[in-house]
Amino acid sequence: MNTFDRVKEILIAYAPDPEVTITADSDLIADIGLNSFDLASMIYDIEQEFDLKDMTDGGDIRELRIVSNLITFIDEQRGRSEEGGQMYENWRI
Repeated sequence: MNTFDRVKEILIAYAPDPEVTITADSDLIADIGLNSFDLASMIYDIEQEFDLKDMTDGGDIRELRIVSNLITFIDEQRGRSEEGGQMYENWRI
């Protein structure tokens, strides 16, 4: 299963509507309907799923509100960045 599919499963678990369509362009709040508690829980689950350190340490989490940015961030932190991804040089992970 690729990063997008794994993240999508996590997001669906927190979405108020489990039938929500999640695409790379989806906004976690506006399109998927996550609230602040959902976001905090979702971040924890992503850290556990992908064996990441504290994702909120040293960066602006608002940059990760779009699913594609979140995927790029995860892949870069795991060393699997694809060509052309947005860089998060200020994050300390």
